[in-house]
Amino acid sequence: MVQRCLASADSPVHVRGGSELAFDIDSNGFVFKISHRDIMINLFLGSALEGSPANIYLRLLGEEGCAVPLLGPRSPSSFSLEGGFSVSGRVYGIEYFIRLVLPSHANAWFWKVILKNIASSPLTLELVYTQDLGLAHYGAIRTNEFYTSHYIDHTPLYHERKGVVVASRQNLPMDGRHPWAMLGSLRKAAGYATDALQIYGLDGRKGLFAPILKEDLPSLRLQQEHSLVAIQDSPVTIEKGKEEEAGFFGLFLPDHPDASCIDDLRHVGECVEALDKSREFDSEGFEWRNPSPSLFSHAPGLEALDLAAEDISILFPGERLEEERKDGRLLSFFTHEGRHVVLREKELSVLRPHAHILRTGGLMVPDEQALTSTAWMSGVFNSMTTQGHVA
Repeated sequence: MVQRCLASADSPVHVRGGSELAFDIDSNGFVFKISHRDIMINLFLGSALEGSPANIYLRLLGEEGCAVPLLGPRSPSSFSLEGGFSVSGRVYGIEYFIRLVLPSHANAWFWKVILKNIASSPLTLELVYTQDLGLAHYGAIRTNEFYTSHYIDHTPLYHERKGVVVASRQNLPMDGRHPWAMLGSLRKAAGYATDALQIYGLDGRKGLFAPILKEDLPSLRLQQEHSLVAIQDSPVTIEKGKEEEAGFFGLFLPDHPDASCIDDLRHVGECVEALDKSREFDSEGFEWRNPSPSLFSHAPGLEALDLAAEDISILFPGERLEEERKDGRLLSFFTHEGRHVVLREKELSVLRPHAHILRTGGLMVPDEQALTSTAWMSGVFNSMTTQGHVA
């Protein structure tokens, strides 16, 4: 059984099964939040302007071009909130239908996908599921998503029938509990990733929509500051006019006292059993709507150019101190006025982007009365406003 509660036309729709696991679906057709009691399962709240990191991508093999997202304002999909959350659309000669299934007797979720080849020849494709994970109290996550990511352990495990699954555990106790999740494929997964850096790389700083998933996932564990699990399904070839079923599963445990290990593979069978007990659904008569695109979801970014040597001399006359160079190219330097100048090439090569923290007052120590605002070099201004010391 699926329940839903719609507060207003623009509020997220609360979708849940019989368990205490709930999805908040934004009115623009993407996952806004996943929660269980006091624990927020995802890491970033979605934005109506550009969607969320949680998505399902379709990649047509043998063709140039990046994978296409199937959820949210950047997708070619329509969606319905009738009795839950469903998505449908066409891309690359594939007609697809996606349904979020929440069983009534387990803290699990399933993305069931039906793929139909409407092209004139066989097509080979694969799906990739991306899900950001916070596994912590809402306040802890919203205070600092990057800090939260430091405490999440991602452990890849291999299941004989379902391929690789990723178990993720919050190592920082939440009221004495260690929230835990497992993600995998309903078919057989062929690859995985554990950090958003492995998906987006650093090219996103060059422009708003850098191509992603042009290659297979690295299948290497990376645990840095953007906790995100990606599951790459095995390729499937669909003959003309034929259908194939695919999809992904997620399981949540409120407390997993011990570190993830091979014994946790038993939960895969529990997940599949929960799906088998879920009722079938029929999309007949659904009311479909299209996401509302915005400049943040479709307009290309304004790519900056490197400054020529003469431009740098005009903008910053005088002696340059502590010059940093790579392969003879200037990356950064200081001026006699104490200014630190960072050039485009350095910004595109470091893991942590450069920013200014603008601060009121003149005290040299943290002050609760101070107001701060962060402005990033890549063009985002006023991205975080805080009162007091910003950590």
